[in-house]
Amino acid sequence: MTKKKTEKQLRAYAIGKANLKPCKPGHTNNPNGRPKGKTMTTILKEILDKKLIVVDPIEKKKGSKEIREILMLKLVAKAMLGKGNEKVIDMILERLEGKPKQHISTEISEKPKGEISDKEDKAIQENLKQYIAKSQ
Repeated sequence: MTKKKTEKQLRAYAIGKANLKPCKPGHTNNPNGRPKGKTMTTILKEILDKKLIVVDPIEKKKGSKEIREILMLKLVAKAMLGKGNEKVIDMILERLEGKPKQHISTEISEKPKGEISDKEDKAIQENLKQYIAKSQ
């Protein structure tokens, strides 16, 4: 059972559908385009490109390094010490490089539990054929 649309609903549908016509060649319905502004990723990249004067935690030398390099050095240093805030560093890396691809294996190494053997399968098929023959 379907509902019949009222005349008002049909008129509204026709008007809405009329607005979905494609633009004429060389014309756009969005003349200003996408709003200007920086994305969070762009801002983060600009911050990480800045240089700071620091003491390298591994080489113990003073020098000018990009913030992204400092983060990597701190990550290695913290990993070597077995402590730190890896979740924040992971978040920054995912923001810059994207999440790493994960490979999933779909191979079945052993027979699943509850699977029947070929002999049992043939016996079931024979019983089914006999049952169908009796019921006809």
